[in-house]
Amino acid sequence: DFADSTVFEAGLALGEAGDRLLAARFLAHLAERLDRQQIGQLLSVTETELDDPYVQLQIAKRAAERGLMLQKAYFPIIPLPEVDAPDVAPELALAIARRESEFNADVISAAGARGLMQVMPATAEHMAEREDLPFVLADLTADPAYNARLGIAYLQDLRDRFGAASVFVVAGYNAGPGRPLKWAEANGDPRKGAIDPVDWIEMIPFDETRNYVMRVTEALAPYRARLTGAPVPLTLQAEIAAN
Repeated sequence: DFADSTVFEAGLALGEAGDRLLAARFLAHLAERLDRQQIGQLLSVTETELDDPYVQLQIAKRAAERGLMLQKAYFPIIPLPEVDAPDVAPELALAIARRESEFNADVISAAGARGLMQVMPATAEHMAEREDLPFVLADLTADPAYNARLGIAYLQDLRDRFGAASVFVVAGYNAGPGRPLKWAEANGDPRKGAIDPVDWIEMIPFDETRNYVMRVTEALAPYRARLTGAPVPLTLQAEIAAN
């Protein structure tokens, strides 16, 4: 029984002590030798004991490497703050957070992006001013809801720039808002039918951004399905065409 394992006990103890990175490492390692039913039980226990979507996602990712897909943990849903962002669907915010931080609200990137949605301090300060909020640098990692509010406000800003073209919004979030327009000028604008959206993504010159756009876009449909309970098309092409 995995519950008697010292690895399990250590993982829980680390999580309860606030060390989510080591907790996830221990518990994901434990999942490598469990069957689907046992992994489901492990996820249930860790959700109850730790309530940490980062830990849940790491376990689910390790299971997925073995062909075991556990949608609830693989696409975690967290409460999102209320923001005046009418054009930002919750599945977009969740897909961005999943890709940016894997729901590790403490993380700071080498470039200085911070927290749940990996918001750069300068962008966060600008969004805080727009949202009539105080800008508190430490809260970008200390307060996930604060980080999400500013990240969602920035997504709305990108929607205002690019309209319904989700691939532009996602690319702009990763590479900066000026880059999608430059790429559209160089390769054709999919919003105007000048190029197939899938081809446009494949022509993004930055490997990181190209992969980022594909991974975020792929997560939109599973998140929408989880949020609505309704079946949706699950192919990348269908998701891009819908946006």
